[in-house]
Amino acid sequence: MKTVELNIDGMTCGHCARLVEMALQSVPGTEDVQVNLDEGRASLEAAQEVEVSQLLGAVEKAGYRGSPVAGASGGTPQGPGS
Repeated sequence: MKTVELNIDGMTCGHCARLVEMALQSVPGTEDVQVNLDEGRASLEAAQEVEVSQLLGAVEKAGYRGSPVAGASGGTPQGPGS
């Protein structure tokens, strides 16, 4: 698994944050999705084969804009041997 952090633009309320959370959870291979409305960020654990572009596509399909957090997204393997 790898930790992925995304900036999310366009969220204005708790309902928005919940929609982003559900969109990210719908991508196969994602776990522990957390969305922080105040910071405009989402963080999650994703299987190695999950591409950041898949996550961004899910966010966009939900009606929001996402971008990887500089230096944090998808490059930190978690688990044995890391």
